[in-house]
Amino acid sequence: MQLAKVCQEAERFDDMAHAMRKVVKLCTAQAKDLSNDERSLLVSAYKHLLDAHLTSWRALSNAEKRESKENLAEPKHEQNAELVKERRKVENELLGICEQLIRLINNFLIPNASDKESVDFYRKIKEDCYGYLLQTGAPKDIEAMMEPDPITHADHRFRLVPLN
Repeated sequence: MQLAKVCQEAERFDDMAHAMRKVVKLCTAQAKDLSNDERSLLVSAYKHLLDAHLTSWRALSNAEKRESKENLAEPKHEQNAELVKERRKVENELLGICEQLIRLINNFLIPNASDKESVDFYRKIKEDCYGYLLQTGAPKDIEAMMEPDPITHADHRFRLVPLN
């Protein structure tokens, strides 16, 4: 946990998330739930990672839209194709981070949760992940990710319809 704190101070959130995954697995091996401090560090690591990726995705998405509008008369397909490629890359990274965190929650944290409050906390984190993905317009990915936890799936199925 000390390494995660140092990584947080150094703003090395990918390393912080890696350190917290080790903490989660250590706690699981000891059949115990995360402490409040450990939970806070886990959430902080992933929130910073997800926020950074979402900010990148928004910037790329806006640039892509801007390029499309500016080049209606004379499209520059190569430049726009590069933006699309980069946006999709960031989108896939965001999806990967969400999948990683949801697997951690489903496979380690919920099974070792010490009480209902912990389970609710972990489910809230999962719901936040689905929210990040919705912002990138990835509802099919969300539905696929929700399958392992039927209770969460039933609880959130109707709230995850994108508003277009």
